[in-house]
Amino acid sequence: MDGKIDIYCEFGFLKRFCDEREVITNENLKMWVKYLELLEGKCDIILDIERKDFAAHCDESMSGQILMLLLAPYADGSEKLRFWPEIKKELEISEKEEDGSEFFAPHEHTIFMMDRDKTECKRLEEDYGLLFISKDNFYEYKFLFISDIQEINATSNFWESVKLYKHPCNKITLVDKFIVNETDEVIKENLNSLFDSIMPLTLNKIDFKILIYTKDDFDKKKNDKKEKLIKDCISSIRTYQKPIDIDIVWERKPEHDRSLFTNYGFFECGYGFVLTESQRASGTRISFDTITNHNVYKIVRNFKEKKKQK
Repeated sequence: MDGKIDIYCEFGFLKRFCDEREVITNENLKMWVKYLELLEGKCDIILDIERKDFAAHCDESMSGQILMLLLAPYADGSEKLRFWPEIKKELEISEKEEDGSEFFAPHEHTIFMMDRDKTECKRLEEDYGLLFISKDNFYEYKFLFISDIQEINATSNFWESVKLYKHPCNKITLVDKFIVNETDEVIKENLNSLFDSIMPLTLNKIDFKILIYTKDDFDKKKNDKKEKLIKDCISSIRTYQKPIDIDIVWERKPEHDRSLFTNYGFFECGYGFVLTESQRASGTRISFDTITNHNVYKIVRNFKEKKKQK
């Protein structure tokens, strides 16, 4: 765990990306460069071909030179670039299984760059709640490189603005020690809007997992009541092929910061994620960033490691 993003990249995607440089429009140039920066040493990459086959495409053409440029940061022989043609067959076999969780669950933060059309990639996203980016539409994934802030105030429709950053996911971790402090109605209104804005409409083959960390007030009866309220509220938002797996962790010493992260996105909000009408009237901000930001990825991974060690 070194804070680098995991990318599974099929060579057909990579070749199409490199060829695109010769015909790229000014409109897409910025996005193309961001992908290049991501692939050029800022991630751990698995390629679905042999090293010798990759090397055969590294020539004096523009596409070949870009491939050499991508390979350069990995020239020290490190495992940051792995040539593993067998993984493509493993993925295809897992697709045929009932849920494929043995293969896909460990890849909860992996970005899949695919040599498939966008219809097939859309199906994979709806099956597994992970990012499957087609060689045909990688410019459409603008959210991957967004760093943004939205105002939450009296005119905001609760958490509707979060929909601007909606993306495939199968996990949500919410950290907010004050989430259960308000009335049942306020909690339900906020959580319904928040989770509805984030959760995908369809998830066919894998469990959707939600983990909530909040403050333990040492009142079991109260905790049980609030836990049932939260689970009933969230479970009613979506009907997936499998029940939504919701776990609430009551912490004696909860985190001070209030944050929410999915497989690929990270949110922070000053007032927290359950706001009263007066708090919204006073105004607060919600910030969004993605794991393509090296620091965000480290925050998410370090948080998980810390919780495992408790």
